[in-house]
Amino acid sequence: MTELRLHKVEQESDLIMKRLDRLLDQNVNNVAQHLSDFLRSQESREKMMLWSMDDLPRVLDGDLWVDVASDIDCVIERKLAEILRDWDGQYKLFQKVQTSLLTGFKEEFLVLESQLSSIEHCIQSDDISLSEKSDEDTTRFLGLTDNVNTTESIFDFNLSTFQKIMLGFAAPVLVPVAMGLLVGAPIFLLWDFKKWRRQSIAQKNLDTYLEDPISFLKARSKNILDKVAEVANVKEYVAQQMEPARLVLDAMRCAIPNLVESNRKLMEDIVNDKRTGKELQERYLEYETWIPVLQEKLARYGNVHIREYDFRREDVELLSEEGGVFSKWHRTVGIWTDIRPGKLTIDGKNHVVSIKSYRKRVSALHMFTEEAHLRRTRHPNVAIFLGTYQKDKGIPGILLQGKLTKARQELFGFRALPKASRGRHVLMERCRKILEQVGMGLEYLHFRGLVHMEVSLDTIMIERNKEMVKLTNLGESRKADFPDNLDSETSEFCYLSPEVLRGDLYKARSDMYSLGLVAWELWNQEMAFVQQRKAPLRQFIQTVHPDLLQYDDNNPFLGLIKRCLTVEVDERICSTTWVNEVRKLDILVKDDDSN
Repeated sequence: MTELRLHKVEQESDLIMKRLDRLLDQNVNNVAQHLSDFLRSQESREKMMLWSMDDLPRVLDGDLWVDVASDIDCVIERKLAEILRDWDGQYKLFQKVQTSLLTGFKEEFLVLESQLSSIEHCIQSDDISLSEKSDEDTTRFLGLTDNVNTTESIFDFNLSTFQKIMLGFAAPVLVPVAMGLLVGAPIFLLWDFKKWRRQSIAQKNLDTYLEDPISFLKARSKNILDKVAEVANVKEYVAQQMEPARLVLDAMRCAIPNLVESNRKLMEDIVNDKRTGKELQERYLEYETWIPVLQEKLARYGNVHIREYDFRREDVELLSEEGGVFSKWHRTVGIWTDIRPGKLTIDGKNHVVSIKSYRKRVSALHMFTEEAHLRRTRHPNVAIFLGTYQKDKGIPGILLQGKLTKARQELFGFRALPKASRGRHVLMERCRKILEQVGMGLEYLHFRGLVHMEVSLDTIMIERNKEMVKLTNLGESRKADFPDNLDSETSEFCYLSPEVLRGDLYKARSDMYSLGLVAWELWNQEMAFVQQRKAPLRQFIQTVHPDLLQYDDNNPFLGLIKRCLTVEVDERICSTTWVNEVRKLDILVKDDDSN
């Protein structure tokens, strides 16, 4: 099945590259036609014909016509550059093209990146949430099920632990093409006037110029403008401006087949590996200890000395939580991160953003991988990534879309309403929709082999006035970072599942445990483990159990909550089941209303 998916990626990559080529050609043609029309306009002609004696090049005794002609063309070039700058400032087509190409390239490239990374994850993962799903389920977000015979299987296998270790170390990592600024500021001086000059050398000589330099300059300017304004010549100029974008496409065209083939070759080698488990263990077990340490050191060095940021620190401002238009915003605090309202200044214009900062010591590798995944993630229930800035040395601040508020602020505060009242039912239906969206966001992350890592009403964000959930954390499975002093208060650590508190990897089912606590809090309108939060973290780790919570038999989410709040990790439901079950609650509500 894996081979069939890789083959489908190859087919789809060909179609995507053709679409991107057409997109680039279409932008070149559109800009060229617009610029050609502008250069032919009466406005451009009048500007090109506007000359004074101060604009004329100096002619000294002994000067040859070839030297004077070159100086004249330089003057005309500067005039033409002014006209092009006016055009660019008025219409900003190159800026619009840059935005269009960046969006188009990223969206199309994300499709392929998601497919390859998900294929790799399905092979490497030992998470039951993936292995229990049908092939159609695991490819729901990949677009790989069309025209695939699911009964065929070329690489349908289960890898041993040490084979997964080998694959994890050797698997090619698909790095998105560094697009940067595909189209920069126009150069304005790309035309070579020499190819049009030969026709006029015989009739335009030095004596003619000296007799009436203004008229000569106007005639020569008109001739050059007419030539420049031809669509073919303008298209050549615009195509040169688009050359960086063309180079990006060429890089993608070469990289994608190589990445697919490297994945295929790697999986073939692993399947054909005849070594015993003991032989693999002797060879690769030691890697488990020093490879992660090396990766962390490399990530830390890269964050401090190599990486670049999207925005300057002086262009980003954290906004006060008191006073002004942002007084309704509340700081969102999680275990390792917090989110605050901010302001980003670009070209003198202020933009409302949300600033995500790392609160405590967080792995440099996690910061690096989280940023990489945020750049590639597109989902309605994941906050839009805008860029980064250097908050502290080696520590990035992450800029997300603005006007986000934490779910606790939006969904708490109606505890006084009678549970049987219509107002209570309306508000709980709102909570049900929020829980459905959180499940959909987690489902998307889990299918990509990612986890949220902090699921609580303080880290789940809601886009104001749109009732749209926006998840703000994502990353690869890892162990939680705990404070050095375990005698400190438990606080937000109470949302972590028992196995994570004991030091196990945080996996997709750990997110589901936390989501169960979120549903419990929404119904009970109180914080989970309210008494235990002030206890030392060491004590909470030793005594935590879902039975410490009080359950209400009238809670419509009770069944889902109990299937999440179990200490047996494999017994917890997956995100897909959560979404399906929450939607059934919506059906039950409609049936009750109809009766």
